[in-house]
Amino acid sequence: MSQSLKHVVFDKYVMRGGDLTLNQIEILVKENLGISKLPPELVEPEMFDEFMIMVIEQLTQKGKSS
Repeated sequence: MSQSLKHVVFDKYVMRGGDLTLNQIEILVKENLGISKLPPELVEPEMFDEFMIMVIEQLTQKGKSS
């Protein structure tokens, strides 16, 4: 569920002028959380997707206020 919601939220971000790719956002989030070097099996996908959704929503809001 969160995987598809992540894509819906990302689509809104792009439609509102967002210029980062989903992969770029994921890399930035992983680096900022300090988990970029962890093996993928140690990162709970559902939890990570929920966090990504929050970040993308914040990026979308930031873009609207500019």
